[in-house]
Order: sequence, then C-alpha cells, then structure tokens
Amino acid sequence: MRVLLLLVLILIVAGIGMYYLKARLSSSAKLTIPIVAHPTPPPSLLPSFLPSPSPTFDPTSPSGVVQNFYKSYKECMFNPIPEAVGGVANYCQTNNSYVSTSFTANLKAKRIVAIDPILCAQNTPNSTEVQISTPSATASRINVEVIEYFGSGLNNIQVQLIKQKGEWKVNNITCLKP
Repeated sequence: MRVLLLLVLILIVAGIGMYYLKARLSSSAKLTIPIVAHPTPPPSLLPSFLPSPSPTFDPTSPSGVVQNFYKSYKECMFNPIPEAVGGVANYCQTNNSYVSTSFTANLKAKRIVAIDPILCAQNTPNSTEVQISTPSATASRINVEVIEYFGSGLNNIQVQLIKQKGEWKVNNITCLKP
C-alpha cells in the first residue's frame, strides 16, 4: 500500500512538473529574433575573394537604370504577379519599365536556350555589381558591364542602353565569357 501511495505521489509530482515545464516552454516558444541591420564593411575590410558592394547610382544614370532593371527583374521572377502565371520568365523579360521598345525583339533574336538570357545563367547570382564601361559611349548609346558573382565563379554581361524619349533604357544584353 505504501509503495502504491508513493508511486501515485511521484506521478502527481511528475505531472505537475511536466505541466510547469510545458507552460514555460510555450511562453518562450514565441521566440522572436531581432533583425539588426549591420553596416556593410568598407571594401578594404572585405576578404579579397568577396566582391565589393555595388555603389548606389543615380537612378536615371545608365548604371542606375541597369541596377534597377536587374532588381525589378529578380523581384518579378521571385514574386510574380497573377498575370504572369504560366509564363513568368516571358512576362518578367517584357514587362519591365527599364527596357526599350526593341528589347524583347533583340532578346528573342539571340535565341538563347538553357539559360536565363538576362542573368546569363541557370541560377540566380549571389550578388551583382554594375560598372560603367564606356569605350563606345555616345550621347544616345552606352554599354554597361554587369558582373554576377556565384559561389564558384562569376559571369560578365554587357548591357547596352539607348536613350529613348530622353531616358536611358536597356536595349540589349550580351552574355560574355568570364
């Protein structure tokens, strides 16, 4: 009888302990991790194998237009609108406010298959750097170089812009060998 009473007492204490523990865990289960914005270290502090962060360009400059074009394209690809269902890539390539009226025709003329003709890759790069390369720049046409960094390598892309109605627009993309 004593053993039975002792066993019941142990079970009651264990039950109270489990109830208390469950109550503590459920209150702390609402774990929130604060997001702290860390400033990007200066390029001199970054390891040499990491790309320097892309500078912020004037959004109306050729480099700014290219930066915004790629940002808009990637956002469209990862968060497509309902109208894009069934043809997200085509929709995102053609419905971008940073492209010229002849961009879609120029892209289709290249007949690029097996890779994304805008990213020049099958996968999305870890980061993208935009640089001005102006050996053939004119008042109405300029080339901008885009360097995409992947875990094991990089891609070089030449983006041609033209002035259309007073604004720079992406007109053509050429995938270059690194």
